[in-house]
Amino acid sequence: MAEPRIPLADRFWSKVIKTDSCWLWAAGINNNGYGRFQYYNRRQRPGLGRDLYAHRVAWILTHGETRR
Repeated sequence: MAEPRIPLADRFWSKVIKTDSCWLWAAGINNNGYGRFQYYNRRQRPGLGRDLYAHRVAWILTHGETRR
């Protein structure tokens, strides 16, 4: 039996440390020092994930994913 998947928002926000002055990313970073997060959108691409900047995932979780 597979383990239950942790919801995307819970998985993401568990990696953010909120202080009085800023929010710190406490997980993976890329070579340029930007926070990165493995993002899965099962509705659009089941089983496939991609690395996104952490600030982009925060935007998606707060405002929804938009396409240009």
